[in-house]
Amino acid sequence: MKSRLPCTVNLSILFTELPLLERPAAAKTAGFDAASLTPTDLLIVAEPTGNRTVLGHKGVLWLAATARGVSAHRSRPELGRNAIAALAAAAGRIHAHRDWPVSPTHGPATVNIGTFHAGEQPNLVPDHAEMWLDVRTVPGFGRDEAIAEIARLCGDGSGLEPLLDLPGVATDPSAAATAREILAPGSSARPAEYATYFTDASVLTGRLGDPAVVVYGPGDPDQAQVTDESCSLAAMTESAEAMHRLLRRW
Repeated sequence: MKSRLPCTVNLSILFTELPLLERPAAAKTAGFDAASLTPTDLLIVAEPTGNRTVLGHKGVLWLAATARGVSAHRSRPELGRNAIAALAAAAGRIHAHRDWPVSPTHGPATVNIGTFHAGEQPNLVPDHAEMWLDVRTVPGFGRDEAIAEIARLCGDGSGLEPLLDLPGVATDPSAAATAREILAPGSSARPAEYATYFTDASVLTGRLGDPAVVVYGPGDPDQAQVTDESCSLAAMTESAEAMHRLLRRW
């Protein structure tokens, strides 16, 4: 959007495309040096919020769950111990579990079984199986509580290894009231919202002096990573105008 009102602002824009979180090795190779970031009072994270001002999000914990078995020939499966069967049973218990904690601010903790790998060929009893879990943590249900509950559901004989562990974000509404009102007039009077996804704010807040965080951008969060994901031009225009308004007035 071309501005009709040129302005000068003290602004840093960091394009990350989530390498800090999902691909830390790639971020390091690219030369990202978080120690060089200048502390700030406000961090705007551009993510789809339907142009609502969102004050944080859940944390994330990725776990590798494994089961060990005993290999045997397919003609004598009774001589082995099938790791797929053991871990599949654990996956079923985790998937069927509905009693995950619910935060009054961030909503329910969730657990998704994202991958499952096992076996080498069909004529062998598999002696190893592994699945990766995505846990969305909330206040009161962090890494330790999640691992304990998932270990209970997996049962004896299963192992758990953390692969990624990032905290959630929760900004005090009063600390972000001005930015919220500029971006979306009237939003500061509404209850605070928190996203179900996680963002680079999990990494950046601690390295930017713990600024107030506002997640804001066009697009429906429910459209993320679905087939034919879309965003209207009207929503993008509204967001661009709001960002420019913030830069002029902050």
